[in-house]
Parts: sequence; structure tokens; C-alpha cells
Amino acid sequence: MINKNYVINRSWTEINLDALANNAQQIKSLTGPTCEVMGIVKADAYGHGACEVAQVLLENGYTRLAVSLLDEAIALRNQGITAPILILSYTDPRRAEEIIRHRVTQTVYTWDLIEALETAGKRVGAYPSVHIKVDTGMSRIGFTSGFSSVAEIEKIHALKNVFIEGIFTHFSTADELDRSFFDEQAQRFIGICNELESAGIYIPIKHCCNSAALMRYPEYHLDMVRAGIVTYGILPDCCEKFAGRFQPVMSIKSNVIMVKSIPAGTSVSYGRRYIAPSERILA
Repeated sequence: MINKNYVINRSWTEINLDALANNAQQIKSLTGPTCEVMGIVKADAYGHGACEVAQVLLENGYTRLAVSLLDEAIALRNQGITAPILILSYTDPRRAEEIIRHRVTQTVYTWDLIEALETAGKRVGAYPSVHIKVDTGMSRIGFTSGFSSVAEIEKIHALKNVFIEGIFTHFSTADELDRSFFDEQAQRFIGICNELESAGIYIPIKHCCNSAALMRYPEYHLDMVRAGIVTYGILPDCCEKFAGRFQPVMSIKSNVIMVKSIPAGTSVSYGRRYIAPSERILA
């Protein structure tokens, strides 16, 4: 996508949708046939343009989208995006009815929002869909992993007007060589899922892999992976073996507004940060 007026600007950003399509296809090729791919399009798709990016991803194998805010989800709905959208973070309980009316799935980890969704669902005659966030070691939002989280999820499952579509966690060290803490987090999450199934609670979509994990640990792809920065052509650390398969989507360009020659000994910029050792060409 190129702003038609870019030639009169000093600098501009170009978004290569062909590169985006390639990256989506590459990610899809890394997953099994039954594993869904969720495209992370929060923060205007990291500045790439959420609606345009979403359309390309959905045309190239992705089945779901994720955002940070309800307003981001509503903006996508208003632009004709009908695919499932997950809000990864907090939404004020007073906006529960908006979540349901826009057919958006909400991440839950506190009872005030869960109860607000249940009440709003009864009022509008629709079942809200939620994904439960479990904190296995990131120390951000989520029910703390362990017996207490299983008990909380069992209580949510008992609600008649809330549908638990998914459960997920987020890895803090998937892009590090030492995988010991990654394995701890993974086992905590799998343990919770197993306990729930032993209690007769089957949650359809279990997901834990971010970009680094989906590339390095296919054994944890489960039902879905969340493709973030790699979608945009940025390789996480420790993923060098995939270099060449992914292409950067964004490039920032500028017009050269002046070219000048300076002799040896000429200083450049504030504080004379650079002294030319010989004749140089500056742009």
C-alpha cells in the first residue's frame, strides 16, 4: 500500500502485501492441517494497517484474528471483517454488551468481567464466547496456574450463558536458547488442560505458541498458534534457520533532499559528532 501523495512527502512507509501473503503461507506450512493460525493485528497490525493486513491473512490460511482492544475489534467489524476476533487484553465490564453485539470473543481472567458478560448475554439473548487466560510464568494477566485456576475454570464452565471456546497462556522465553523455563510453562499449561479434561471439561481451542514457539516447538502447536511478529517478516531470536523464508513487510523510505561534498576535517551535526577523515559525500 502506498499513499498516492507519497512523492510530495519527505518520508513514507511502504507495505508489501505480497511479502505478507508469503509470510502467512510460510507460517501455515509449519502447522498441521487441523491447527488454526490466529493473526495478531493489534495496534493497527503493528502499524501495517489492520484491515488490509487482516484481509490478506484470511485469504492465505489464517482463520482468526486477535487485537488488544474492543475498539480495534469494532473497527475491523465496521470494515467488513467477519472472521472470529479475540480481544487479548482487558475490556471494561460496562462494555460487555458491545462485545456480544459485535460478535467478538473476550479473554477473561476476572470475575467482574465474566459476570458482566453472562448478564449481558441474558439481556440480549446471545451466548458470549470467551477464552480463558492462564498465567504460567509471564506474571501478567491470567488466572494463576495451579489447583486454584482449575477450580475457577470449573466455576466458569458451570455458567449456563457463557461459552468457553478457548484457553491459552503466553511464553516468556520461547526465543531463548535455554528452554528450561519454557518447558516449565508448557507443562503447567498442559497440566491444567489435562486436569480439566479429567473433570469432564473439554475446551475446543487450546493455544500457547507465539511466533518463536510456533517455529521452534511444533509439539506445542495444539489447536491453534498465534502468529505475531513473524507474520510481518521479523524473525524472533533463535530462529535463524528460517531466514530466507520470511520477508519484511514494511519499509520506510525518504526522498534525498540535498547532496553535498565536504572536505577532510569538516565536522558534521550537533557536538561535531563526526569529523570527515577525507573528502566525503553527504546526503
